[in-house]
Amino acid sequence: MAVIYKNEVVYASGKNEILSFESDFELTPDKKSNINIILSNAFANIREITFAGDGHINDFKLIFPSECKYKKILNEYTRNEYSDPWFYFYTNSGVVKIGRRKRVINIDWSNFPDPVTAEELFPEEKCTKGLHNIHADSLFTCKRYVEKILKEGNRSE
Repeated sequence: MAVIYKNEVVYASGKNEILSFESDFELTPDKKSNINIILSNAFANIREITFAGDGHINDFKLIFPSECKYKKILNEYTRNEYSDPWFYFYTNSGVVKIGRRKRVINIDWSNFPDPVTAEELFPEEKCTKGLHNIHADSLFTCKRYVEKILKEGNRSE
């Protein structure tokens, strides 16, 4: 059974719409079909609903520019082949590694040619930061971080 957490997002991929729930919502099979119906009524031409926690690659593909190639890698938190995979996204700025770690998303740009530090890029953010990585608490935040990393995360550009 999955849970959609408060402020977590749901992508309605036919329209690239992003929805958010105001409280935790337990996603049982019967409720999932009800949500699909509700969302289908709310947005015309929705082909697929991707819930956060299911098929993260679909979530991540909406965050990165459409021309980016990606590669599935072993989950670097659990190092377990049965855990949700992480991904390399190959961008014009460099390679970004991204994946779920418990309730956060780890974003790592240490493979950029000359990466800017997380503290330089995100001095005001009160979250876990490494030298060249940051944790996002939602897909909304993740998208904002990735956009800034792709724009300003490389000293050589």
